[in-house]
Amino acid sequence: MPRDHARHIIRMTAPLATDPMLMPSWEPAASDADRHAARIGYARVSTPSQNLDLQLKALNAYGCEIVHTDRASGASLRRAGLREAIRQCRSGDELVVWRLDRLGRDLRGLLDLDAVLAERHITLKVLTGQLASFETRCTESRVIFAIMAAISSYEIDVTSERTRAGLDAARTQAMALSPPFLSYCQLGVV
Repeated sequence: MPRDHARHIIRMTAPLATDPMLMPSWEPAASDADRHAARIGYARVSTPSQNLDLQLKALNAYGCEIVHTDRASGASLRRAGLREAIRQCRSGDELVVWRLDRLGRDLRGLLDLDAVLAERHITLKVLTGQLASFETRCTESRVIFAIMAAISSYEIDVTSERTRAGLDAARTQAMALSPPFLSYCQLGVV
Protein backbone atom coordinates (compact mmCIF):
# COMPACT_ATOMS: atom_id res chain seq x y z
CA MET A 1 0.00 0.00 0.00
CA PRO A 2 1.60 3.30 -0.99
CA ARG A 3 2.07 5.79 1.82
CA ASP A 4 1.06 8.83 -0.20
CA HIS A 5 -1.80 9.67 2.13
CA ALA A 6 -1.55 9.95 5.89
CA ARG A 7 -3.45 7.19 7.66
CA HIS A 8 -5.75 8.17 10.47
CA ILE A 9 -6.66 5.40 12.83
CA ILE A 10 -9.47 6.16 15.21
CA ARG A 11 -9.88 3.94 18.24
CA MET A 12 -13.11 4.08 20.18
CA THR A 13 -12.45 3.17 23.78
CA ALA A 14 -14.94 1.50 26.07
CA PRO A 15 -16.88 3.73 28.46
CA LEU A 16 -16.90 2.98 32.16
CA ALA A 17 -20.44 1.83 32.80
CA THR A 18 -20.95 3.57 36.12
CA ASP A 19 -18.93 6.76 35.80
CA PRO A 20 -19.28 9.07 32.79
CA MET A 21 -16.35 11.16 34.07
CA LEU A 22 -13.99 8.30 33.17
CA MET A 23 -15.47 7.76 29.72
CA PRO A 24 -12.62 8.22 27.25
CA SER A 25 -13.31 10.06 24.04
CA TRP A 26 -12.51 9.30 20.42
CA GLU A 27 -8.80 9.73 19.99
CA PRO A 28 -6.23 9.06 17.29
CA ALA A 29 -4.22 5.94 17.98
CA ALA A 30 -0.57 5.50 17.22
CA SER A 31 0.26 2.17 15.64
CA ASP A 32 2.18 -0.24 17.85
CA ALA A 33 5.11 -0.10 15.44
CA ASP A 34 5.43 3.66 15.91
CA ARG A 35 5.56 3.74 19.72
CA HIS A 36 6.78 1.88 22.77
CA ALA A 37 4.64 0.93 25.78
CA ALA A 38 4.51 3.79 28.25
CA ARG A 39 4.42 3.66 32.01
CA ILE A 40 1.85 6.17 33.22
CA GLY A 41 1.88 6.74 36.98
CA TYR A 42 -0.93 7.81 39.26
CA ALA A 43 -0.53 9.10 42.84
CA ARG A 44 -3.21 10.30 45.27
CA VAL A 45 -3.48 11.66 48.77
CA SER A 46 -6.74 12.40 50.54
CA THR A 47 -6.06 15.81 52.06
CA PRO A 48 -4.00 18.87 51.11
CA SER A 49 -1.88 18.44 54.24
CA GLN A 50 -0.67 14.99 53.12
CA ASN A 51 2.47 14.59 51.03
CA LEU A 52 2.87 12.87 47.65
CA ASP A 53 6.68 12.60 47.82
CA LEU A 54 6.90 8.90 48.78
CA GLN A 55 4.57 7.84 45.97
CA LEU A 56 6.20 10.10 43.39
CA LYS A 57 9.67 8.82 44.29
CA ALA A 58 8.54 5.18 43.89
CA LEU A 59 6.76 5.86 40.59
CA ASN A 60 9.77 7.72 39.19
CA ALA A 61 12.14 4.95 40.34
CA TYR A 62 9.96 2.41 38.51
CA GLY A 63 10.37 4.44 35.34
CA CYS A 64 7.03 6.21 34.94
CA GLU A 65 7.37 8.73 32.15
CA ILE A 66 4.38 10.76 33.28
CA VAL A 67 2.74 10.86 36.71
CA HIS A 68 -0.74 12.28 37.32
CA THR A 69 -1.77 13.26 40.85
CA ASP A 70 -4.88 14.04 42.86
CA ARG A 71 -5.57 15.45 46.29
CA ALA A 72 -9.00 13.95 46.83
CA SER A 73 -10.84 11.15 48.61
CA GLY A 74 -10.49 7.67 47.18
CA ALA A 75 -14.20 7.00 47.71
CA SER A 76 -15.08 8.24 44.23
CA LEU A 77 -13.37 7.65 40.89
CA ARG A 78 -14.37 11.15 39.74
CA ARG A 79 -10.90 12.60 40.01
CA ALA A 80 -9.26 14.75 37.33
CA GLY A 81 -5.78 13.22 37.70
CA LEU A 82 -7.08 9.65 37.45
CA ARG A 83 -9.27 10.53 34.49
CA GLU A 84 -6.29 12.11 32.71
CA ALA A 85 -4.00 9.15 33.49
CA ILE A 86 -6.53 6.71 32.03
CA ARG A 87 -7.17 8.93 29.02
CA GLN A 88 -3.47 9.13 28.30
CA CYS A 89 -2.92 5.35 28.40
CA ARG A 90 -2.93 3.54 25.07
CA SER A 91 -3.16 -0.15 24.28
CA GLY A 92 -0.12 -1.94 25.73
CA ASP A 93 0.69 0.79 28.28
CA GLU A 94 0.97 0.31 32.03
CA LEU A 95 -1.01 2.30 34.57
CA VAL A 96 1.21 2.24 37.65
CA VAL A 97 0.08 2.96 41.23
CA TRP A 98 2.07 2.86 44.44
CA ARG A 99 -0.63 0.90 46.32
CA LEU A 100 -4.08 -0.33 45.31
CA ASP A 101 -5.78 1.94 47.85
CA ARG A 102 -4.29 4.97 46.05
CA LEU A 103 -6.31 4.00 42.97
CA GLY A 104 -9.61 3.85 44.82
CA ARG A 105 -11.56 2.40 47.72
CA ASP A 106 -14.90 1.54 46.15
CA LEU A 107 -15.21 -2.13 45.15
CA ARG A 108 -17.57 -1.56 42.25
CA GLY A 109 -15.52 1.37 40.97
CA LEU A 110 -12.29 -0.66 41.11
CA LEU A 111 -13.89 -3.57 39.27
CA ASP A 112 -15.34 -1.26 36.62
CA LEU A 113 -11.98 0.42 36.23
CA ASP A 114 -10.29 -2.98 35.86
CA ALA A 115 -12.80 -3.91 33.14
CA VAL A 116 -12.08 -0.68 31.23
CA LEU A 117 -8.33 -1.21 31.50
CA ALA A 118 -8.65 -4.82 30.31
CA GLU A 119 -10.84 -3.87 27.35
CA ARG A 120 -8.33 -1.20 26.32
CA HIS A 121 -5.41 -3.65 26.83
CA ILE A 122 -3.84 -1.51 29.56
CA THR A 123 -1.93 -3.29 32.31
CA LEU A 124 -2.40 -2.21 35.93
CA LYS A 125 0.82 -2.38 37.93
CA VAL A 126 0.82 -2.09 41.75
CA LEU A 127 4.25 -1.41 43.28
CA THR A 128 3.76 -2.00 47.03
CA GLY A 129 1.32 -3.48 49.51
CA GLN A 130 -0.65 -6.69 49.21
CA LEU A 131 -0.42 -6.66 45.43
CA ALA A 132 3.26 -5.74 45.10
CA SER A 133 4.64 -6.64 41.67
CA PHE A 134 1.09 -7.37 40.55
CA GLU A 135 0.10 -6.94 36.91
CA THR A 136 -3.32 -7.50 35.35
CA ARG A 137 -2.12 -9.25 32.20
CA CYS A 138 -3.88 -12.58 32.65
CA THR A 139 -7.24 -13.85 33.86
CA GLU A 140 -5.82 -15.30 37.07
CA SER A 141 -4.31 -11.92 37.99
CA ARG A 142 -7.64 -10.21 37.38
CA VAL A 143 -9.38 -12.69 39.71
CA ILE A 144 -6.81 -11.96 42.43
CA PHE A 145 -7.32 -8.24 41.80
CA ALA A 146 -11.08 -8.65 42.31
CA ILE A 147 -10.53 -10.54 45.56
CA MET A 148 -8.06 -7.96 46.87
CA ALA A 149 -10.38 -5.11 45.88
CA ALA A 150 -13.18 -6.81 47.84
CA ILE A 151 -10.92 -7.24 50.88
CA SER A 152 -9.83 -3.60 50.64
CA SER A 153 -13.45 -2.46 50.47
CA TYR A 154 -14.31 -4.70 53.42
CA GLU A 155 -11.44 -3.27 55.52
CA ILE A 156 -12.66 0.26 54.83
CA ASP A 157 -16.23 -0.62 55.79
CA VAL A 158 -15.10 -2.30 59.04
CA THR A 159 -12.88 0.65 59.95
CA SER A 160 -15.75 3.05 59.29
CA GLU A 161 -18.12 0.97 61.47
CA ARG A 162 -15.57 0.84 64.31
CA THR A 163 -15.04 4.59 64.11
CA ARG A 164 -18.79 5.27 64.27
CA ALA A 165 -19.20 2.85 67.21
CA GLY A 166 -16.28 4.49 69.05
CA LEU A 167 -17.69 7.97 68.50
CA ASP A 168 -21.14 6.86 69.69
CA ALA A 169 -19.62 5.29 72.80
CA ALA A 170 -17.58 8.43 73.50
CA ARG A 171 -20.69 10.60 73.17
CA THR A 172 -22.64 8.34 75.53
CA GLN A 173 -19.82 8.30 78.07
CA ALA A 174 -19.34 12.06 77.85
CA MET A 175 -23.05 12.60 78.48
CA ALA A 176 -22.97 10.31 81.52
CA LEU A 177 -19.84 11.91 83.00
CA SER A 178 -20.49 15.56 82.24
CA PRO A 179 -22.07 17.75 84.89
CA PRO A 180 -25.52 19.09 84.15
CA PHE A 181 -25.63 22.25 82.06
CA LEU A 182 -26.11 25.34 84.17
CA SER A 183 -27.35 28.60 82.74
CA TYR A 184 -25.76 31.97 83.49
CA CYS A 185 -28.68 32.76 85.80
CA GLN A 186 -28.08 29.62 87.84
CA LEU A 187 -24.38 30.43 88.12
CA GLY A 188 -25.18 33.92 89.38
CA VAL A 189 -23.39 35.62 86.49
CA VAL A 190 -26.41 37.68 85.48
